[in-house]
Amino acid sequence: MLRKLLKFIIPLGVFLILVASEAVAGGLALTGVGSRAISMGGAFRGLADDWSACYWNPAGLAYLDKSEFNGMLTIISPKPEYTPNIVLKSTDRANEYSIGFKNGTNWYTHDVNHKIPNFSGFFKFPGMADFTAGVGIYVPYGTGAVWDIFDLPNGYNTKVSYPEVDHKSEFDVIDFHPTFAKQVMEGKMSIGLGVSIQKGNIFLQQMVPTQFSTAAPVPWNYFFTNMELDGSGWGYGANAGILYEVNEDLRVGVAYRSPTTLKLEGKASLDLYMPYNPGLVDLYDSYGTHNDSLTANYFRGNVLSAEPDAKADLKLPADYGIGVAYLATEKLTITADLNYTDWARLDFVPINFDGVSPLGTAADDDTLKTNWDSTVRISAGLEYKYSPKLAFRAGYFRDPSPIPDETFTPTIPDIGTKNSFNAGLGYDVGTFRIDYNFEFIQFSDRSIASTVTDPSGGLENHAGDYKMKIYANFISITHQF
Repeated sequence: MLRKLLKFIIPLGVFLILVASEAVAGGLALTGVGSRAISMGGAFRGLADDWSACYWNPAGLAYLDKSEFNGMLTIISPKPEYTPNIVLKSTDRANEYSIGFKNGTNWYTHDVNHKIPNFSGFFKFPGMADFTAGVGIYVPYGTGAVWDIFDLPNGYNTKVSYPEVDHKSEFDVIDFHPTFAKQVMEGKMSIGLGVSIQKGNIFLQQMVPTQFSTAAPVPWNYFFTNMELDGSGWGYGANAGILYEVNEDLRVGVAYRSPTTLKLEGKASLDLYMPYNPGLVDLYDSYGTHNDSLTANYFRGNVLSAEPDAKADLKLPADYGIGVAYLATEKLTITADLNYTDWARLDFVPINFDGVSPLGTAADDDTLKTNWDSTVRISAGLEYKYSPKLAFRAGYFRDPSPIPDETFTPTIPDIGTKNSFNAGLGYDVGTFRIDYNFEFIQFSDRSIASTVTDPSGGLENHAGDYKMKIYANFISITHQF
């Protein structure tokens, strides 16, 4: 029984911290990189003519007119909404209970503005006008959420109170990205290659319920664990691209980003809240056996703590994209992209442990299923050069969620298909260019009718109704020299 309890509590918590994200694109990913590219809906693989090409299509860097250095700030304001409808089932599946979750009420995260910086520098080498090299430093994944959706059930424990914030997530990946590009075929085609050196940083606070095998009445037959996990790790990959000029008005770009695996290491802080019921203590003590005396200890209202180490491999997806850029007039450029992301690679998460549970038993290794689906994103954008110094931009993308109902939780709030609307502008001041973009993302609502539990009664998803929208601002300054 104790081994079963530990086997559920720690693996689930580690998985949730690995995938927790207030993501604004599919799965764990952010919208993209570069305020100009994002203002065009991320339809940039066929244009790719500024620093952000290192992310979208590195071949485009070969066409930079000058060397340039860029700094960018992204401010994301997510507005998720969750109405829980979580029902836990008994071990024999004959009964259902609503325990602790604040069902039937709309809950919102604490207002948080996530600030994400990006930097880059790319250089045109003297005597090598067709060659560009440099490094980008950007955040392709990240952000988090804070929820208060759980309280200990009435009468469960009169000695202690549960933390007010019971679900919290933070996740970001910083990509150090050395990249080079070269023009070939008399300037009609370019190729580019980049290397990803990724550092992931992760934190999660999560409530984990587990039913233990006693004849105690509800809710005293459950343990509730407040879990805080903190970890980090490194992963490595690459991307490559080709940009081909069909004619002076039309360019086609193809780009590939390799899968990466973050090797994460961290520590779990586990506080196990046990029920307080003096009547059950007296009842089990009265039986007089050793096992019954141990069972009586479950109902003394104690809080037991432990800090085991944990390691896990988080598999991030490969990405395949194709885009076109069409110069409709001397002032108007129209772009479109089609992008496939192999989120199905995140089918399970292997986890290794070193340490003990709050109950003192050794932690077992485990493997968790995620069963994500691969997705296709479509993007479109335009840029209108009002004058040599001023340009206006607009963009749109549609991107489905890869997360199925059976593994969906509010700590991974990519609740449904995203429709993103962007508007931005760029202005040149001497050797500097200032770009700004505003983005609004509306998510399709999601309603999950059934709570999925494991054999110990623990949650594999969070049933209920979800709504989501995001406001984001992007501003960058580029210096050309």
